[in-house]
Amino acid sequence: MREYSLKEIARELNVSRGTLDRVIHNRGGISAETTARVQEFLDRINYRPNRIGQSLARRKLVRLYVSFHDTQAEFFKDIRTGINAAAAEIADFGFNVEFEEVSRDSAAQLNLVREAMRGGADALALSAYEPDHFVELVDEIARSGKPVVTFNNDVVSSRRMAHVGSNYRAGGRLAGEVLAKAVKSGAVAVLRRSSSYFQNRERVTGFTEVIDSYEAIRMAGCFGGSTDYDSAYQNMARLLETIPDLHGLFMLNNETDIITATCDAIRDSSRTPFDVVTLDLPAAVAREITRGRISATVCQDPFSQGYYAVKILFKILHENVVPSRSIYSTRLDVLYRENLDNYGKELYRTFL
Repeated sequence: MREYSLKEIARELNVSRGTLDRVIHNRGGISAETTARVQEFLDRINYRPNRIGQSLARRKLVRLYVSFHDTQAEFFKDIRTGINAAAAEIADFGFNVEFEEVSRDSAAQLNLVREAMRGGADALALSAYEPDHFVELVDEIARSGKPVVTFNNDVVSSRRMAHVGSNYRAGGRLAGEVLAKAVKSGAVAVLRRSSSYFQNRERVTGFTEVIDSYEAIRMAGCFGGSTDYDSAYQNMARLLETIPDLHGLFMLNNETDIITATCDAIRDSSRTPFDVVTLDLPAAVAREITRGRISATVCQDPFSQGYYAVKILFKILHENVVPSRSIYSTRLDVLYRENLDNYGKELYRTFL
């Protein structure tokens, strides 16, 4: 007799997975008629809960600990929404999701994660501020038998079970294609906050690969260092003055003052045509797209990064299902003024 998954059993009986879980683990709260119908089917297929599911069922609560660094509030707000959506879906199965945000302090984040895992958390979903500092701790947690899934920032070379996040190089390549098709000829440049971030290095690599494939467009270089409105305005004005054929910009810095100052400097230069492509959708980017001062932005689907990190851990612990691959890349979306209002309004409920 073939084995049935919980999803297949629920579909066959036309009941929710929460209802099915309550019957299997005798949690109550289900009508006698439904309980009898479910139990009859389970007996008929000789269903037996998996070993991990049985052990967890004996406990009152399964704790999933989520740790992430709030480096860009609006981006992580969408990640938080995804975490909350997944948490609501698995609550009836006895899973509780606890999440904690930390500032840009890897030592503080390390201590918080260590305390949470030693305090009884059953699994970890982690977006590390400085991933290289977390390899040893992730390995330690994995050796203790607790699964770790990373999201947004991967802890490469560690024993984490899976990673959910954007393909940074692909995102850079997509931005390059969008900007190249808009600019058509002349020079383009990249504005970035720091060259030390792995994500930005990968994005610039992908962007440059695409730009170099267009004979009529040249890569003028990568620039940065602005920390406030005045320095950003002056730096952009100087860039426009020193590069007369500059007609395109890929911005990796999404701080409001930097975005506003850069767009103001381009406007005041009267350089036309000029196209700007950015990353993600903070309020400043949405505002400038609406104004027509930013042409497009590449979004990394932050909702799914939080949502699927939690759902993968749920499948590992509840169904003893090992992730089918080590990296799950979230989708990349290009937003223009005409499709801006609809982004993020659809519901993401596709199960892995």
